[in-house]
Amino acid sequence: MDPHWLVAGGISREYGILLIQNGGDQKAAQIFTGMLENAETRENGIRSLALLDTYHGHFASTQKRFDECLTILQDQIAPLSKARVHLWLAIVADGQGDLRTEQRELDNSFDNFGDLGPKVIFGAWLGGQYLRAGALDKAQKIESVIAPLTDAKNAKQRGYLQLLQGDNALARGDVDKAISLFSLSNTENNTGFTVEALASAYQKAGKTDQVIAWYEKFLDIQNQSIGWEPQQLWLADHVTLAADYLAKSDHEKAKQTLAASSNCGRTPTPTYRY
Repeated sequence: MDPHWLVAGGISREYGILLIQNGGDQKAAQIFTGMLENAETRENGIRSLALLDTYHGHFASTQKRFDECLTILQDQIAPLSKARVHLWLAIVADGQGDLRTEQRELDNSFDNFGDLGPKVIFGAWLGGQYLRAGALDKAQKIESVIAPLTDAKNAKQRGYLQLLQGDNALARGDVDKAISLFSLSNTENNTGFTVEALASAYQKAGKTDQVIAWYEKFLDIQNQSIGWEPQQLWLADHVTLAADYLAKSDHEKAKQTLAASSNCGRTPTPTYRY
């Protein structure tokens, strides 16, 4: 009804992500590109294009776009936006198997942690990625920082703290505790992160039937994965689920899952937890 809103702030990003979820990648790219003409929406548009590049595995262009985001943000008071860009650069480095860059970008993301507003939520995201980079000590440090900051009356904050506690428990090899914490987190604050975490924990426990059930749930919730930090896990877990189907000799479902992943873009090699 009013095309102006297609390039206005968060609405355009949400609309573009919805288009991607329904296979309209080219239209989404047009929407995001239209945001570049306005100085107020340019960084948001570049970041959205970077996420779309990441979705398709175009990591070289992704890095250039995120670097441009940081250039735009350097003169702004936007600690959370800067931290999220550095986190995404770490996720991209993870996809490239570049552990040194991943750890450096995670440290950059943590540098101004004290200035962030949503410390508990972002801390859980950052801690989980530190664990994927093999830095258990830093993930535990973040848990110790956000635990006393968690509002006991806030279900979302409780859920994210439990998510990071579960991640740390799983990294220490305490699978039963991890599953219990992930289950609590999923009840308190169901997200793509919590569903994927339960699938990964059951994977480590060797309970293939439950693994498959939770990965199927995860891949079925694009709206809780595409366009934000769980996105690359969602893509990679198509491969993981296909391998689990093969372990059950279900070759047809494995084939279908891999075929579905090819329709999503370029599926990255899965990063197995810890």
